[in-house]
Amino acid sequence: MDFTPHLPRLQNPDLSSLEVIRGRRAVVAMGSPALLTFFCHYPSQLRITGAATTAQEVLDLLIKNKPHVLIATDHLEHGCGIDLVVQAKQLQAKLRTLLIATQPQRSQRLKAAIKAGCNGICLESRIGFGTLRAAIGAVRGGGVYIDSGLADLFRQVHADHTPLRPITQRETQVLTLVTQGHSNPEIGAQLFLSPDTVKSHIQNLRHKLQARDRTHAAVIGLCRGLVPWPDT
Repeated sequence: MDFTPHLPRLQNPDLSSLEVIRGRRAVVAMGSPALLTFFCHYPSQLRITGAATTAQEVLDLLIKNKPHVLIATDHLEHGCGIDLVVQAKQLQAKLRTLLIATQPQRSQRLKAAIKAGCNGICLESRIGFGTLRAAIGAVRGGGVYIDSGLADLFRQVHADHTPLRPITQRETQVLTLVTQGHSNPEIGAQLFLSPDTVKSHIQNLRHKLQARDRTHAAVIGLCRGLVPWPDT
């Protein structure tokens, strides 16, 4: 079911001005109408422009709305949320994706989402413990979020990635902030570095970690124990 026409009624009107300022459009895909309704009320600092319970409806919304962020549960009313994340990344490479795992035992399917570049995965059973807010903040800001309950799974996927050379203390600080979703100017402000210096550190990290991009570098850093897990 496509819930998009009902969004003005479902979303909290007190957050509308903040969501517009943030400017991050999101599409939400959840198999449970009750969970979807809850999420539309959740103060996520995202402007939800589409919401549906089936994979095909969500793909149509992605093409129509071109959002910055996709948030999906692995179980949908029709279709699979994990497959949806993979298809969405193929459709829109720069799309930020957060998967809420309701069935974490489906490890092989979750690995496919990780390899496709899923930017965050959190467990549905833990979203009441502050992890959902942290996950959305990291993914929305350009970082990654990996629930510590899925740490072993991520390590298996990236077990073959080892640094070409040890990373420096400063590079570790930069990588930690990248993982948390901070932009280059924000990292520079915290570490008293110029944006160009931060960019140089990230380029060095990508080379040392053999990473495709900054998100991939952050994931490898987490999996290799180079930076702390975000919710520990």
